[in-house]
Amino acid sequence: MTPRPLPDRFRQVTAACVAAVALVCIDTAILAPGAYGHTSIDLISPEPDERLAVLPDSINLEFSDPVEGRNVRATLTLSNTTEVKLPEPVGVDGDVSIDLPEPSTTADAEGSYLLTVGVVGADGHAVQSQFAFVVGDGPLIDATGQISGGANTPAGLATALLISSLILRSAFVVLMGGLVVAMSWRAALNHRAIRGTVLGAGVLTFIASIAEAGLQNAEAAYASGVATTLTFDPLATPFTRLMCLGGVIALVWALAIVGMKPRDDGQPAVGWVNTALIAGAICTVAAAGTSHAASQGAFFALAVVHTATVSAWLGGVLFLYLGVRLVGPAPAPTLASFRTLALALAAVGIISGVTLALALTGGLRGADGPYLVWLGAKATAVVALLAAAARSAYLTNAPRRGQTTARQPKALLIELGAGALAMVVAATLAAVPPTS
Repeated sequence: MTPRPLPDRFRQVTAACVAAVALVCIDTAILAPGAYGHTSIDLISPEPDERLAVLPDSINLEFSDPVEGRNVRATLTLSNTTEVKLPEPVGVDGDVSIDLPEPSTTADAEGSYLLTVGVVGADGHAVQSQFAFVVGDGPLIDATGQISGGANTPAGLATALLISSLILRSAFVVLMGGLVVAMSWRAALNHRAIRGTVLGAGVLTFIASIAEAGLQNAEAAYASGVATTLTFDPLATPFTRLMCLGGVIALVWALAIVGMKPRDDGQPAVGWVNTALIAGAICTVAAAGTSHAASQGAFFALAVVHTATVSAWLGGVLFLYLGVRLVGPAPAPTLASFRTLALALAAVGIISGVTLALALTGGLRGADGPYLVWLGAKATAVVALLAAAARSAYLTNAPRRGQTTARQPKALLIELGAGALAMVVAATLAAVPPTS
């Protein structure tokens, strides 16, 4: 029996994914929490605002996610003047214990205490919390509670992080587009420039993944107070370690896509196809680790879907444009196949994106002003992208109306420009906490 062409199987899988994601989005929207939050910190003993007769032997904290002791820093101040020296925190999963020094006398321990705890969460984001308690009869100090994001980030570091994020997102889009073109227009891979673009994107993804992981951890450690100087450690948290793994796998992914160049019989080697699909899946999960949903369970799965669909859409447009410019007019079946695929990807990307925005902000009720502004900017950019895509789709069907396709490359370029604008806004949005 002759196997069905890869594009047919690709479209069937995509159609199934659309239905599955629609169900996941409905379920997620129904079960969404009140609002988004990074790692939360709770003081177990002594309890917040508790009045004690004597200073306890230790302070015990509980975190909503497992944390490593090196990513936690605590400072204890007595009566707003004297800082109590504390040893390194000891963490086991989500529980952290900090031993307190034994005072010389009971009177020396009396007073109002303010505990400030900073943590770099498993998702690589910074959080600070303050708690107060009293030993003896002194007044209670006012504590501010949880502060999402901690201290301000140095401008230079924030700029570097934004640039690395843009490079990583762009390179990932190129790789995903390379996979799309390899599945639907394999002859385009015969052009050296197309293959070089894919390989270059693999190298850029590797470099940008390491850079963003290190910069994100440096920002979080500085903002949370865990570090007083900027330190570059890409492997400090579980999700940044995943990002680094994704960067390494991206090199394999790029090689596998290039290896899908058609053989003499017009078909790619099955081994390269399987390798490209598996490596692409791993890299997609790693890329979604930079989102605000990174440690939010079901939302992270939705972020993976959102990242994959939007990247495949924009990446496919990129390589369709390059193919038309470098190789020549794309075959009519290829254009029709891609536009069908793009429609499905756009639908899944928009549905998953809207669901994530609503879920992470409690239906937008808990969203901060800056996040809402950038969310509105992203929505505007997406509308512009959809308008450009609609024009490209209209020109794709020009031959059926007896018209030429001379304007198609320009329409694809406009669609790419709208997609690039949406990516810049999305990268900025990822750096803005949804809620306080």
